[in-house]
Amino acid sequence: MEEIPIIIFHIGNQEYPKLCLQQAIKYNNKVILLNDNPSNFNNLISDKCIVENYQQYYQNAGKFQKLYKHFSSNNAQLELICIIRWMCVYEYIKAKNIKRAFICDSDVLIYDNITKINNDYLKEYDFMLCSSSSKNVTGGQSIWDFAKLEEFVKFIFDFYTGETLQKIENWWKTYKEPGGICDMTLLYYFANNSLDFVGL
Repeated sequence: MEEIPIIIFHIGNQEYPKLCLQQAIKYNNKVILLNDNPSNFNNLISDKCIVENYQQYYQNAGKFQKLYKHFSSNNAQLELICIIRWMCVYEYIKAKNIKRAFICDSDVLIYDNITKINNDYLKEYDFMLCSSSSKNVTGGQSIWDFAKLEEFVKFIFDFYTGETLQKIENWWKTYKEPGGICDMTLLYYFANNSLDFVGL
């Protein structure tokens, strides 16, 4: 039974990601934190908790940053970080030859062993997301095969170029609601296998 690591991307040194890591470790999970200053988490590092600097895994994110256009009433830096984290996680699992991982937000407390949950319920699926009735899907508690995450990263680049980008720009001119395009929008369109943007 191959262990499914939990991978968390978090910038900063707040208390809550430390609680998130401690809680996951309690249930014998292997946890990997991609962070901007790993030394802030030295007291948690063990064979069950690895902390690495996300900037080592920033090649795709650096390219995407030049392409990114902001279509949201939310903070631009926040929305960009939420998208590029997928690229950093992808590069990390590629570098470490991880075949499958559970990707988790840094404010989520886990009360079970993810490998057990995967083997009991999820192993048949190449990725699983939390869905909603809107055109937003959260990946804040999601499981991915490497190949599927690689597809998603490619999809993000495709979404921000060509005909799809033109449709988004046209839509944004008349959109008056709070929010806008974010990583949850990208996940929705990816899960529905569509680059045909028709709004939120």
